[in-house]
Amino acid sequence: MDKDHSWETGQEFDFLDKNSSVSFEIEPAALAHLPQISMGDAQTGRERFRVLLGTYKIRGPQRVHIVIKGIYEETKDDVYGTYREGVEQVTFNLSLIRTSLEQVQRNDPAYKDFQYLGDVHTHPVSGQPFPSEGDLLAAIEQYNDGILDPNQPYIFGIAARRRDGEMEYNFFRMFKDGDEYAYMRLDS
Repeated sequence: MDKDHSWETGQEFDFLDKNSSVSFEIEPAALAHLPQISMGDAQTGRERFRVLLGTYKIRGPQRVHIVIKGIYEETKDDVYGTYREGVEQVTFNLSLIRTSLEQVQRNDPAYKDFQYLGDVHTHPVSGQPFPSEGDLLAAIEQYNDGILDPNQPYIFGIAARRRDGEMEYNFFRMFKDGDEYAYMRLDS
């Protein structure tokens, strides 16, 4: 990955600019690890959470392309405690996620160029692959608290099971319209 993401030296990309074009793709190896809704999850309402990792390339003043190359998932053996899956909710600590990812990168050179791009979680109860008010408020709070940087990528996905049993994933990005935050769906 290029260490200089800008199209011109000294320029930064504003990921909250509503006029910017943000495209993305998911590599097959990552696609296989997106969260699924099990029968048990559908009954209990437990949401599943994963972190999106990869790279991005700025292609001009208002164009960027994101490549999701990997998915980070904690296992029972992980001691990081970066997120907690719960009934109709997921809580996570982005600062701790970033620290944990740095440790993974130090321990495994294969991940040295992977960076935090966002996250994805399931909606087993609503069955709707769209953000809830709580999802949006959490993202807005992270931007307002300076945890999310407008000059760094942040996309988020919501997953639900369709009537035919297949999983459906929608990905979104936040933007600002004046002083108000809003979101838009991304096309892959």
